[in-house]
Amino acid sequence: MASVISEHPPVLPSDDSLYEIVDGQIVEKNVGGFASWLALRLLLSLQRHIDTHPVGTLAIETVLVLDAANGLHRRPDVAFFSAETWPLNGPPPLTGDWAVVRDLAVEVLSPNDLYQNVARKLREYFH
Repeated sequence: MASVISEHPPVLPSDDSLYEIVDGQIVEKNVGGFASWLALRLLLSLQRHIDTHPVGTLAIETVLVLDAANGLHRRPDVAFFSAETWPLNGPPPLTGDWAVVRDLAVEVLSPNDLYQNVARKLREYFH
């Protein structure tokens, strides 16, 4: 059974922009070419392992609800959900952010990432 976090979704952007929700506010997520390339390579490498050892599901650039009550939704570059967390053949929700507890979140750091922002994300993911 999936570990689902209950939430009431905020009003989201109508376009396809990448966003996170921090303290209830929509924040644009800027993703550079190198970060996207590296995240994709990591995802493909992990997927090769999962193809031969079906232990979970991977997602890339998917918004996850970390704390609905405090308006915290993050978009890790890569996320992993074990089979105990999410069914192996279960597709993600068709709409809205994914309200499920992830087992692994990967953030690819860019030269313009500020230390305090990265440290905050780490605390939020581990919380």
